[in-house]
Amino acid sequence: MAERPAPRTAAVAPAGLSIRANHRRYLAMDARLQAAAGGAIRTHFFAAAACVTHPRGGLGTLDGALGRLVFTPAEAVFLRHVHGVLAAINRGWFARLRRGLELAGCEGLRGRALDHALVELEQARFTDAMRAYFGEDAARRDATLGGVNRALRRHPLLRPPWLEGRLGAALAASGTRRCIDLADEAQRCAVGHALVDLLRASRAASVRERA
Repeated sequence: MAERPAPRTAAVAPAGLSIRANHRRYLAMDARLQAAAGGAIRTHFFAAAACVTHPRGGLGTLDGALGRLVFTPAEAVFLRHVHGVLAAINRGWFARLRRGLELAGCEGLRGRALDHALVELEQARFTDAMRAYFGEDAARRDATLGGVNRALRRHPLLRPPWLEGRLGAALAASGTRRCIDLADEAQRCAVGHALVDLLRASRAASVRERA
């Protein structure tokens, strides 16, 4: 049974866990889905979310001193807001998938097709949260996103060897490393697609090695 499509309306970030806590939660979500027998719907999407929120090489740096070296306070507040919105949505998706219930927009999809569809759904919600956050204030939007983009492209703490390895590989595979634009939904989807594909290939290789 699929859920009803959620309207694309303004989203408010709920009070919730730190990014590092959500990183650990994403790891647990992934482990539960991978180990679940029977009707649970498996995906590598939550493993990808754990990579993005990594406490040292991903968005989780915002919870520590390094985050203050990378992003300005305004940039950090924006990134935390969007993270909070997406984390709440992802918890709901996990609860359904764990029970074997399909998500609207993903009916009948499994494997790589489901991984990619979940990336696209999440990035559509990212766009909604971003638009709601800035409203009609284009100057604030451009200044904040411009600063985030510059950090993502150039800051040494967001490059190897500091950047989470699979996330760095996904950025390289998607061709966005030097020109990343957080406002570009299609580009964010390309990075997400590359990340879930890398995870899928890595796990398949591990299974073959153990066989």
